[in-house]
Amino acid sequence: MTEFATDLDPSDAPAPDAPPTTALVALPEPAPLNPAYGDASAMIAAIDRLEGVLAHETAALGRLSTAELKELNRRKSLCLLEFTRAARPLAEQTVSEALRLRLERLRGAIARNQAVVTTHLEAVREIAGTIAGAIEARDHDGTYTAGARIRSAAR
Repeated sequence: MTEFATDLDPSDAPAPDAPPTTALVALPEPAPLNPAYGDASAMIAAIDRLEGVLAHETAALGRLSTAELKELNRRKSLCLLEFTRAARPLAEQTVSEALRLRLERLRGAIARNQAVVTTHLEAVREIAGTIAGAIEARDHDGTYTAGARIRSAAR
């Protein structure tokens, strides 16, 4: 199965005020199973794909459209499902050094992704709070307060 990702070469980055664009490129097929990994080959392949999706999201979060974010989230969910399924047969086994190193690298990719997603969510919350505050201030200009109704009735 071929996965797709956005080509994120920094030299091709659009101007900050340019509309978001992404160019989809095919990611290579997973490498053939490596006997050095033993039974962990499926796990290594799942880690490869998950790292690719996380790197794409981490690098492009602020430039992706809503539809692209939904697709990226779908792909991330599929990668996590694949990862979980690949981990089941390994639960009772001793983890090889190669797999342990790959899991450490994946942990770093997840931490970087989490930091970027958290920053993005905080920015969204701040913007939403500002908009809500402006709407509330506009709606509460005194026109519809109890004091205004009393003054209108007294006239």
